[in-house]
Amino acid sequence: MHAHVERLSAGHRRQASQFSFAGTPGRKRATLQKIALVVDGRTLAFCLQPEREDRFTQVISRCTSVLCCRSTPLQKASVVKLAKEKLNGKTLAIGDGANDVSMIQCADVGVGISGQEGMQAVMASDFALARFKFLRRLLLVHGHWCYDRLARTVLYFFHKNSVCARVHTSHTHRTFAAVRVHGILVSTVLRLQWSSDDR
Repeated sequence: MHAHVERLSAGHRRQASQFSFAGTPGRKRATLQKIALVVDGRTLAFCLQPEREDRFTQVISRCTSVLCCRSTPLQKASVVKLAKEKLNGKTLAIGDGANDVSMIQCADVGVGISGQEGMQAVMASDFALARFKFLRRLLLVHGHWCYDRLARTVLYFFHKNSVCARVHTSHTHRTFAAVRVHGILVSTVLRLQWSSDDR
């Protein structure tokens, strides 16, 4: 059985889509076993029927990796949607062809690999890679940088808004009137200056 799984994953590497789940919230990481599930298109059609969907969700929640091979674009998108809604997790979909577009668009983060199958997956994705081996760098390095930039931007906007609010509040307390400190044009120019500052 194990040799069959190895042949299946090696033989269908280009047609397969891999979904990785870090586990469900509330479950300890140490108790998660390394279990992989390989499902073909016909079995996936059987598992995605509404009466079997909950049972399939229980099975994939115990797996660290689910490999779907020989599946239709709609089935790929259904697995990603199932993982997002039922497992309450963040999903990453990786594809390299036109048949992966619906899966990439359904995921929280879509990664397109440019290759022999065209540029449709790259055009629909959030991030584009030339080769699959660059995925580790994308997640660990560029993902961290993106998180850091977003955190700094949020702090910057809090600071900007607090300064603008302080000016209006001090003017209102001094004059005891609900009158603007400056006109709309000045307010717009100030916001543009704060936003375009490259610090």
